[in-house]
Amino acid sequence: MFDKFFSSQKALRYTLATGALLLIAIPVGIACIGLGFIMGENPCIMCWGERFAMVYLGVLLMMMLRYGLKTRYLAAYALWAFIGMYYGLRHVGTHIWRDVGQGFGSTIMGAHTYSWAVFVYWVAVFSIFFLLLFLRKGQPALEELAGKVSKIHDLERYPKAVVIMSFFVIIANGFQAFLENGPPPYMCKGRPARVTLDLSKASGDWNFNLWKKFTMPATWRASWDPEEPYMAGIKEKSVLPFSTDPATGPIALAEDKITVLAKHHIPFKAEGWNGASVVTGISWQPQMRKYAFVTGNAGLFYTDETISKMTDRAILDYPNGNDLRSVVDATFMGTKLIGLAYNKTIFASELTDPSKIDAWWQWRIFREATPAFAPVWGFNRPFLGMARAKFSFVTSASYDEATNSLFLASVPNQFQKHSVLMAFDMADQTIASERDIKAAPKLQVKDSKKPLGYYITGMAIYEGKLLAISKNFMSMLVIDPVTAHIEKVMALPKELSDPHSLALADGKLVTMGREGGKDVVYEISLPSVK
Repeated sequence: MFDKFFSSQKALRYTLATGALLLIAIPVGIACIGLGFIMGENPCIMCWGERFAMVYLGVLLMMMLRYGLKTRYLAAYALWAFIGMYYGLRHVGTHIWRDVGQGFGSTIMGAHTYSWAVFVYWVAVFSIFFLLLFLRKGQPALEELAGKVSKIHDLERYPKAVVIMSFFVIIANGFQAFLENGPPPYMCKGRPARVTLDLSKASGDWNFNLWKKFTMPATWRASWDPEEPYMAGIKEKSVLPFSTDPATGPIALAEDKITVLAKHHIPFKAEGWNGASVVTGISWQPQMRKYAFVTGNAGLFYTDETISKMTDRAILDYPNGNDLRSVVDATFMGTKLIGLAYNKTIFASELTDPSKIDAWWQWRIFREATPAFAPVWGFNRPFLGMARAKFSFVTSASYDEATNSLFLASVPNQFQKHSVLMAFDMADQTIASERDIKAAPKLQVKDSKKPLGYYITGMAIYEGKLLAISKNFMSMLVIDPVTAHIEKVMALPKELSDPHSLALADGKLVTMGREGGKDVVYEISLPSVK
């Protein structure tokens, strides 16, 4: 059937004309005339990209109508379909993560206009496949495509009407573009004002803001590509400066003295799924009387209460599952050990009776494991999503049994200069609260116009407050987990070297450190939170 169809030059021209109608006159025409001049809706910069890619595709089809199929026309058609698909997917990606029903601009049959752009370009790409699939030797269309025949075709009434209608739509779009954006060098915008024929009002929205983007550092993802957080022994270069003097911090120090009580070397080789690593997190389980440690590449280790003997170990099957990047901290939720990756992805395991462990599931989750290691959530590694800290990474976690909440604190980066305290309800691992970390009203900040600059690398719950270690200014913070207010700041002991991770253990605090390229555990005194 299709072989005979493509043997007819008239049928092919009518098909090309219909394609131009479906690309220009209908979607672009509805957007310009219906949504624009009738409803008053102006397109954003991404919408303009989607529109004009459709226009270019339609014009190419009209070129084929007049001058026949040519390789350069099909190549240009494929290129603009690719460009249009990029615009559509880029635009949809900006909004698809929002709550159901949310989006930008108007909808057509329940889908926002930028969603229809993706559909249109999918059809455009498929049309090339369809055309080439049914071309056969001896057909006039194939002769033209091979360059054996070159002919200017007369247009029948229907194709001619489509061409006239399409050029009218193109001119109308040009007029709308002028009203919305003004003459060059004015540029398109992301949040345009409504359509108006009153130039005195329309020109008030003309601007050069888009040109500013050309002065920004070159990057593929902008704020979606913050630098990785500082991780002792793993990633120690940072665009952010760190001060080791607590007195230079933004908040005056309390007089409390924190002292080092003891220091331990770990009794095991720190390693993970791809070899040697660094211990990034420590936690204490009081019922089992054991310490748990995690490494940056997903190694899990338990020791006795004196940190002198390793009792259990496992290596998580890191590559198979949600991306963990680097594991940065650990905290106990009852007897379950929660591991945290800096991209706010978590995983869990626990020690249990080996006779109750499914051997296949243990093999599925761990690359290596001593008999008592069991997975908690199967192969699930929950993503912890948020809004305020979407463009920030985290390096610390602490579980609060009283509220069944997992607390995380984001760290500053080159784009986001502030820190955010997040609480997740562990009943379903969803966000319960998210607040910027600020100084309590009773504290005096040296320069209230600047971000505080604290860089939290470890947290622990104590008497309803969060104790937090800050690498910047080498300080201990007392934070109200409800308000995210810093209520007290104390200097950390000078003997601590690169402290990270924090846990409460039998009336003292323990934190990890690095000395001479090796992992050490510090026991430090427990300060007053009042």
